[in-house]
Amino acid sequence: MMPRARGLSHRSAWLSWADLGQTYAEMSAAAVQVVGHRTQRMIAAAGNPNAGDRREFALMGREKVDAAAHSAYAVGSELLRMNYRAATQAWIAMLTASTDMLSLAASRTPGQVVARRARLDRTLRRAGPTAAALSAASLSLTRAALKPVHSRAMRNAKRLRGW
Repeated sequence: MMPRARGLSHRSAWLSWADLGQTYAEMSAAAVQVVGHRTQRMIAAAGNPNAGDRREFALMGREKVDAAAHSAYAVGSELLRMNYRAATQAWIAMLTASTDMLSLAASRTPGQVVARRARLDRTLRRAGPTAAALSAASLSLTRAALKPVHSRAMRNAKRLRGW
């Protein structure tokens, strides 16, 4: 299930996704800088790279594997947290609905039937996921996947500016 989204306005959801878009754009710009720098370095080294060039060229492959592994780990961890929250919310919803149903079945007066049926209806409406909760869960998962890749791209761009 999804994280709770009570009070999450459309505006704040939009701003959260816009913030993620900005992070992605920042990462993309850094990647362009890094690729440009490394391409120029490969061309300059041609068939005779020095020790620094060889270290940088070897680093390119390792860091991509490392970033992908960290991203996969982050996604897996986030999915575990989301599944735990979903199971907990489902369990609580099931227990609450069961209690409300038993209470309704034990009603002795028409007034109790009406009141207890209304309570059961509220419980069932609250149990369903909302679009905002789905958006928040998707945002959380996407951020988890992007974070390791973004951090490496930014670190590389900063490191290679000095070359």
